[in-house]
Amino acid sequence: TLSPVYLTFGATVALLAVAVVVDVTFGSAASDGVFWVALAALMTVPLSFAVGLLRTRLAHAGVSSLLVELDRVRRAGDLRDALARGLGDPSLDVAYWLPERREWVDGDGAPVELPADEGRRAATVVERGGRPVAALVHDAQLREDRDLVDAVAAAAALALENERRLTELAQADARQRAFLDALPDLMFRYSRDGTYLDVEGRDADLVLPRHEL
Repeated sequence: TLSPVYLTFGATVALLAVAVVVDVTFGSAASDGVFWVALAALMTVPLSFAVGLLRTRLAHAGVSSLLVELDRVRRAGDLRDALARGLGDPSLDVAYWLPERREWVDGDGAPVELPADEGRRAATVVERGGRPVAALVHDAQLREDRDLVDAVAAAAALALENERRLTELAQADARQRAFLDALPDLMFRYSRDGTYLDVEGRDADLVLPRHEL
């Protein structure tokens, strides 16, 4: 909100300093033009505050459109992009909490460490039903707009929980696949009535080709 104010006020101070130097060096006639430019810059300070305030209000209003966009999300990457637009932070990352492993992971299941509070990056934990489901890793400046971050986190809680469950299932499937690949012997799967379903192991160890079993 205050960034445009800092910019215009800083420009005003710089122009006034230039005007003073010009006045001392070349006289008041030469500095009059610079003073008028500095005055014009000073008059833009309240306007810049209004612009910054409007930008913040529009960001908060965008949370309602984020709800509609989240309903159309079909891929994990789309969810991250939608949240990044909602927060106005293209550098946003999403981490998911896996209770079984007691650690945070990214969308590919690789472990990640949440940033410390005093760094340039910050993390906002998203909870659902009192349990952590994900964390939004964003620019630390967004901590100054806590209401916006909390609103986006609340809007995306259900979608993030669904993504966390998919990540958890993918990790469980990968562990099971690694276990099966490590088995030295054949493993057959049958239904309760004895119907053959599948086999894991080397085809060379089978009496019949896999598709004839």
